[in-house]
Amino acid sequence: MLLYVSPAKSFIARTASRSIFVTPTKSFLARSASSSTSSLASTSTLTKPHEANIIIKKSNFIALASPASSYTTAQTFLQTVKTLHPKARHHCHAYHGSSPQTERSSDDGEPTGTAGQPILSAIKKNDLTNVVIVVVRYSGGIKLGAGGLIRAYGGIASTCLIEAEKEVMVIKKELTLKVPSKYIGEVYQLISKHDGMKTEEEKYVGDEVEFTVEVEEERVDGFKEELGDRLSGNIVIT
Repeated sequence: MLLYVSPAKSFIARTASRSIFVTPTKSFLARSASSSTSSLASTSTLTKPHEANIIIKKSNFIALASPASSYTTAQTFLQTVKTLHPKARHHCHAYHGSSPQTERSSDDGEPTGTAGQPILSAIKKNDLTNVVIVVVRYSGGIKLGAGGLIRAYGGIASTCLIEAEKEVMVIKKELTLKVPSKYIGEVYQLISKHDGMKTEEEKYVGDEVEFTVEVEEERVDGFKEELGDRLSGNIVIT
């Protein structure tokens, strides 16, 4: 079963294979997990969806994890999984996002604290963000107890994430710059030097120009300092 999901579309296609893809966010710079980085402003996410399952006392726990740029996207993924598994007794999930910092979890009918929180803990223990996991349970009729459920949900979520393909993403910060138009050339040089990217077109008001850029979070302080020095303080940064 192949489902392509984006924030704007529910799904595009299905095939006999079993994977689910959610469109990743454009608000971060993704790098291969094999590439080296010492950035303190970096974290990891999934490059593509992954699925894992385990059977415990006749209950089948199926974990489906995916990158998700927002909780809205995560909810779309959750609904897709519910469509895939309409007969499952529970569809428990957790989401951890970075922009803004967001945490959500649901036990979906399981005893409080036995499903959603263990799934969320698995995401955080694996140092991942912008990730959603849905764990569906087909009950086998044998009670597992609170401890058994916590181990089952948290365990299969962790297994799924450990197996999944990952990538490092560098968090970026948006800055609004207002400068005299005569300095625009120097500003663009510094944006390029610090690997920044303009995200909005310039707005001219009199002799001043205003626009928005994105810069890697760990480079923001250096970027601001150099702008101030180069332009002798003739710039407003918000």
